[in-house]
Amino acid sequence: AAPAPSAEPPPSDPRIAADLASFDMVWQRVADTFYDPRYGGVDWKAVRAELRPKILETKTREEARAIMRQAIERLRVSHFVVSGPLEEDSEEAAGEQAGVGIELRILDRAVVVTRIDAGSPADRAKLPLGAELASVDGVALAPRLAAVVEELGASSLVPLSQARSVRRLIHGKPGTKVVLGVAAGAKVRLVTLERAAAGKVASLGNLGSHRVVYEARKLDGQVGYIRLSMFLDPPAILPAFARDLAGFRDTAGVIIDLRGNPGGLGAMAMGMAGHLISEENKKLGTMRTRDTSLDFVVNPQAERYAGKVAILIDDLSASTSEIFAGGLQDLGRARVFGRRSPGAALPSTIEQLPNGDRFQYAIADYVSAGGKVLEGHGVVPDVPIALDLKALRGGKDPDIVAATRWIKEKP
Repeated sequence: AAPAPSAEPPPSDPRIAADLASFDMVWQRVADTFYDPRYGGVDWKAVRAELRPKILETKTREEARAIMRQAIERLRVSHFVVSGPLEEDSEEAAGEQAGVGIELRILDRAVVVTRIDAGSPADRAKLPLGAELASVDGVALAPRLAAVVEELGASSLVPLSQARSVRRLIHGKPGTKVVLGVAAGAKVRLVTLERAAAGKVASLGNLGSHRVVYEARKLDGQVGYIRLSMFLDPPAILPAFARDLAGFRDTAGVIIDLRGNPGGLGAMAMGMAGHLISEENKKLGTMRTRDTSLDFVVNPQAERYAGKVAILIDDLSASTSEIFAGGLQDLGRARVFGRRSPGAALPSTIEQLPNGDRFQYAIADYVSAGGKVLEGHGVVPDVPIALDLKALRGGKDPDIVAATRWIKEKP
């Protein structure tokens, strides 16, 4: 798939030369590693012929980056991203992910607060569940949501991309302030909050550093509850998961909350599943590259949790979250509650480009234990539950209510 050597003289502008080399690297990685040798019907050589000359016409790095993004978007799959360098003051730099203790979802084209962490800045300011955000630091959110729809169309990745777009506005350095515009009828009430860091910083190469939130407790003293914000930091998370499941041994069931979890290390899904499955030779699914395949085999642990398992997902539960939930669902070990996941499940890697940018690209396809292709389809809950604004404003979590009810039923 390698292109013929170019006869053109090297550009005199160092920036253009670096961006041209970066485009070539992006194109070549796809040519060499994309799991489908037919590129999903895309003429990949024609893409290079069409877009590469446009790099020479660019005036800025951002314009060149946009052309590279245009190329990989032709593939119409997840986990292909060209992003800027990992700067010290970026959201992905260690310690720079301070928020205000809220989770957001898009409901009826509005940004709605669906979770408020106890003791967080939002909690102390008495920001109500179900509040609708109209702006962040004076930036109106409706146009940002519309811009994502304009870019992605009917893609299942729209909610995930919209939430990330708003999140980037809210998050910043710890101790700095952010002004949220909260819709109050026809008016907007401004609430100023000071950003505060939560969770533990975990780093993963060119992926950058992210804060991982893990919590475990009992609900009503009868049901175990574990929430994981991202599949990172295995030296800390895996022992904690095993310890807490052992502590829930006397419960009828456990709820594993993966709502909003964008994924992370795929191997962690196998390790965690080993505490829930006793049978040998079970697998969550299979990763398939162009030349080979690799099974995500579950490694049963000496002690396992034997009670019911409910997994909560939604349209922001991606990648490893989908592998974990979809695999245990297919194996009949877990019942899944919530909303269909986005179908962004491809295993990927991240490299630095010659111009300093980062390129994330998928290296394989993924099929669940039941033979389901997750990419573009997602995990379909056994118990679908729509977001309910009235329930949220009443302080209830319909997903947890439904999962708890099922766990308390007789076997």
